[in-house]
Amino acid sequence: MAQPKAVKKHRWAMKVQVGTALPADNGTYKMPVSAGVTVERKLNESLGIETGLLYSNLRSAGQHLHYLGIPVKVNVTLVDTKKFDLYATVGGIADKCIAGAPDNSFKEEPIQLAVTAGIGINYKINDRLAVFAEPGVSHHFKTDSKLATVRTKRPTNFNLLCGLRMTY
Repeated sequence: MAQPKAVKKHRWAMKVQVGTALPADNGTYKMPVSAGVTVERKLNESLGIETGLLYSNLRSAGQHLHYLGIPVKVNVTLVDTKKFDLYATVGGIADKCIAGAPDNSFKEEPIQLAVTAGIGINYKINDRLAVFAEPGVSHHFKTDSKLATVRTKRPTNFNLLCGLRMTY
């Protein structure tokens, strides 16, 4: 008697994402925009670790700052169905201003650390491709930078990441 074929679970995923957060100071500091690529490795059926590269653009009157960040997150699958996944995520990010400040050096514009948490949902288009939405909250810690940004005016902020998730 033939055994049923086991369904192979994908251990790796790549996410291409765009995101934003709330503005601050009655719109003086515009909604930040981010875009990035991350890779997730599933450690077991419900636990995964994710990292990658995230670009952020922070705008206000007369100021246009560009940041490059490295996020590190732990994802916990809460529900896994044929069409949907629901997961929780917690982690952090290290951001560095790479352009737009009068002096982008580490002394004048040090690395800014943040913690993040959120809940996400994947809608599976097929076995390898899904679209996702990940609303969350982040808290950016104070640095010695003399520049005010949306992150200094609203250090704890709500955000939304959306994108494509490809598994392999």
